[in-house]
Amino acid sequence: MLKVSGLRVHFHNASPERYAVNGVSFSLKRGETLGIVGESGSGKTVTAMCVSGLMPRGKADEEGSILLDGREMFSCSEENLRRIRGQDVGVVFQDPMTTFDPLCRIGRQVEEALTVRGIPKMERRKRAVEAMGLAGLRDAEELYSRYPYELSGGMLQRASIAAAMITKPKLLICDEVTTALDVLIQEQILELLRNLNEDYGMTILFISHDLHVVKKICKSVLVMERGKIVERGETAEVFARPQHAYTKKLIASIPTGAERCRAYD
Repeated sequence: MLKVSGLRVHFHNASPERYAVNGVSFSLKRGETLGIVGESGSGKTVTAMCVSGLMPRGKADEEGSILLDGREMFSCSEENLRRIRGQDVGVVFQDPMTTFDPLCRIGRQVEEALTVRGIPKMERRKRAVEAMGLAGLRDAEELYSRYPYELSGGMLQRASIAAAMITKPKLLICDEVTTALDVLIQEQILELLRNLNEDYGMTILFISHDLHVVKKICKSVLVMERGKIVERGETAEVFARPQHAYTKKLIASIPTGAERCRAYD
């Protein structure tokens, strides 16, 4: 379904030898869950932006190939990329507070991808309410008319997921979606994503700096450092027998359950 080959990204304002992404290759089959982990600046988010077609044009040089169902993303026009994001690829970002327009009702924003496709108003509302319900939002019919400031952070993240999945995309890209949430809400969001994968066969590319979170949701994992993949494999195997020093460092930095609890006391 997704095949990334020799991806290299160099931002124009960076030094000539500094690549944000340097020779990244991986593939993702339908229904799989793949995590990309690494510290800030490792290249994981830039990789996700390239896959989703969200890299700003004219800001960086991109090399390599990204095939989504056989279509070369780098050859697509902006119009085609918008169509792909509106139908085949859904993206959920880190901070739900900045995802939504504060002056527009939540339901209208959840259904935006359907508006672009010319779906009639009543059908859009029906599908938005259904998507919000699937995303775990209770009283979705009533929440449809609320404004973003009237929802909690966890509810907004669920609404973000509803907006991303309303067109039933083939690929859902989640970029640090649990970072701004407390532990309880984080677990609920991860459970929601697991259900979407298991019940609907949704393919998930999960971007995170937190191996602990990736372990809970992803079957396989890529570890990135300074733009390169330094380790890859089944998540359980990488956790049990990490090979690269950087991976060992990331695993060693994961707080224990007791430490996590103390952090939220």
